[in-house]
Amino acid sequence: MILVLDNNILVALFADQTAVHGLNAFAKDHNIAQIIIPTPALCEFLAHDSKERISFIQKTKRIASFSSFDEKAAFLTAALAEKYYADRLEIDKQKVKVDLQILGIALANKAKLLLTGDNDFKSYVEKLKLPIQIKRIADLQISQNLLDEP
Repeated sequence: MILVLDNNILVALFADQTAVHGLNAFAKDHNIAQIIIPTPALCEFLAHDSKERISFIQKTKRIASFSSFDEKAAFLTAALAEKYYADRLEIDKQKVKVDLQILGIALANKAKLLLTGDNDFKSYVEKLKLPIQIKRIADLQISQNLLDEP
């Protein structure tokens, strides 16, 4: 099974080794064969531009691969945004949230699980009836305060 990580999970993994152990246990329990970090989530994580975060990402390459917002993901994301915002007249449809880009990348890679601390993903998946499960930080059995930006 393929697991996609959102930025706030990267923050938790960066902040505390407990989260790393939680992710390892989660991956084992869910038969995770591949972990993907979408490049928009990577960008959000690196926006703090600390040397420690860059070093952390270099080490993370051993257990995860990065997936770009490519043509396939762009087409999927555009379709998701069009459908999600179809009933809203006042929305600028050219502004596609990073969350939808992450979902587009996840679907383009046939991921079945997305691990996030962001509540918006659940509403996207439910409204759009997407074939992906949203897992929360609580599923790693670690402290919620690890999601706070250091």
